[in-house]
Amino acid sequence: MFEVDKDSPLPLYQQIKEHIRELVDGGVWHQGTRLPSERELIARLGVSRITVRQALRDLVAEGYLASAAGKGFFVAARPGPQELHALVSHTAAMTADDVVPSSRVLDCSVMAASAAVARKLRLPVGAEVVHLARVRLGDGVPLTVQRVWLPHHLVPGLAETDFSRASLFEQLRGRFGLRLVKADTTVSARLADPEEAGELDLGDPPIGLSVDQLTFDEEGRVVELSRSLHHPWRLPIRILQDLPPQESAVTVVARPAPADSADAPRTD
Repeated sequence: MFEVDKDSPLPLYQQIKEHIRELVDGGVWHQGTRLPSERELIARLGVSRITVRQALRDLVAEGYLASAAGKGFFVAARPGPQELHALVSHTAAMTADDVVPSSRVLDCSVMAASAAVARKLRLPVGAEVVHLARVRLGDGVPLTVQRVWLPHHLVPGLAETDFSRASLFEQLRGRFGLRLVKADTTVSARLADPEEAGELDLGDPPIGLSVDQLTFDEEGRVVELSRSLHHPWRLPIRILQDLPPQESAVTVVARPAPADSADAPRTD
C-alpha cells in the first residue's frame, strides 16, 4: 500500500491519484481489481474523506477507475491509444484491440441541412441529410461522442438502421455500394458542450480531443461529415508514420484553422 507525504507541496488528493495511476499503469492493479474501500484508504493514509473522494472521482473521469453502487471502486477497462486510420470504423478499430465496441444512439433522423452542413457536404441549403449522433463505447466505457451528417439521396433508408449495433462504414460499403477512398481529417482540442461533457464524464474544464472529418467516395463526392469528441485519457490518438529511407526527420507544419472553422456544424 502506498503512502502520502503531508509535507509535500503536491496536494494530497493529487498524490493519491499519482500512486493509483502508477499501480494501474505498472500492472500491479489490473482490470477488475477492487480498490480498498474509502474507509480503509482514509484510515491507512490519514487523510479526509473529501480528499479520498476527490482523487477517486478524478480517476473515474480519467477512465482509470469505475464505480459500482454498493461495491466500491474497480480498475476500469481502458482501450489503448487509437491509431488514426481515417477510413477504419470505430467498430473495426475496437475489435482489432480486443475491446468490445458498442454505441448508444442519441439521434438518427432525416433533417434539412444547415448552411454550414450544406457547404461541407456540397449540397444546397435545406437539402435532406441523415443526422446520426452516438456515444461510442469500448467495453462499456464511454469514449467518444460522434455526430455525423450524410446526403440523404446517397443513403435512402439509412435512418431506419439500428446503430446501437451496426457499423456506419459497413452500411455505406455493403448496403449502398459506396467505395470510400479519401478522408480529410483535422485533430484539435476544444471545450465540450454540456451534453458531450455529461456523456463522457469530463472534468473541469471539460476539454476533449476533437476529430473532424470529411469522407469522400471514388467519384469525389463528400459522403460523410463527422464531428467527434474523444475523451482525452480514455481514448488518446496515436499517429504512426514510416519515413522514406532517405529521410532522417519529420517536419511538422502547424497551419492556422480555416476561416470558416468557427462555423462548425451543430445539431441545433
